[in-house]
Amino acid sequence: MQVEAKSSVKASFIEIIGSALIYLIDSYKYIFTGRIQTVMLVSRMVFIGYESLIMVVALCALASMILTYNTAIELTSQGGRELVGGLIAVADLREIVPIFVAFALAARCGTALTAEISTMKVTEQIDVLRVLKVDPVYFLLAPTILAVMLLAPLLLAIAIIVSMFSGMLVAKLVINLEFGEFLSSAWKFIGLKEYFYPLIKTEIFCVYSLLINITMGLNCRGGAKEVGQATTKATALVIVGIIVLDGLLTPILFVD
Repeated sequence: MQVEAKSSVKASFIEIIGSALIYLIDSYKYIFTGRIQTVMLVSRMVFIGYESLIMVVALCALASMILTYNTAIELTSQGGRELVGGLIAVADLREIVPIFVAFALAARCGTALTAEISTMKVTEQIDVLRVLKVDPVYFLLAPTILAVMLLAPLLLAIAIIVSMFSGMLVAKLVINLEFGEFLSSAWKFIGLKEYFYPLIKTEIFCVYSLLINITMGLNCRGGAKEVGQATTKATALVIVGIIVLDGLLTPILFVD
């Protein structure tokens, strides 16, 4: 029984990843040929951008504050006060902001999309779309993928500004580090990689997050119980997947 259960889990995981890749390819076909459902695109941009902004800002600000508080005290005690700004800037740009932007989107938008599309699937609304010769990928997934691709740079920029300001504020309160000193230290450690590679990470993480959530919705079968299970499983796959992707991308992007 245990062997069968493990095989079922592996098969389910492979099925989800395989379906996600197929859906992604189909979505890019619609995007690159200009066949996008514009009303749904605008709706998704409002949903992903405006409605998730508060959570993105809150998560990135809090993460940067906590990191700065612990780092500033320790570095100052070891005589490394001039390194505080640089370390916080590098940590924010390379890891904190890209990961927490994706986590915020997954928490605010991804779970809602999984629940919404799972409900559409189990109530046969997806089948109605197919009967009307409307591809669910065209109607549901492609606008979402395009929306997150367009909004990721904006969300990243806002999150970076907020996280850096939060770090400077905490450093000022904790070790009385002036804003000018913080920024001067940060500029010494920031190179071209810190300008472009965080955007690559953010785009990949955010697209992966919403792709998995929608795939779980489209693959849902059963009733109300299965809708809840699909949402839970999607959240777990997104969180684990983002960490795995970060582990793979970091040595590739930031290797000297």
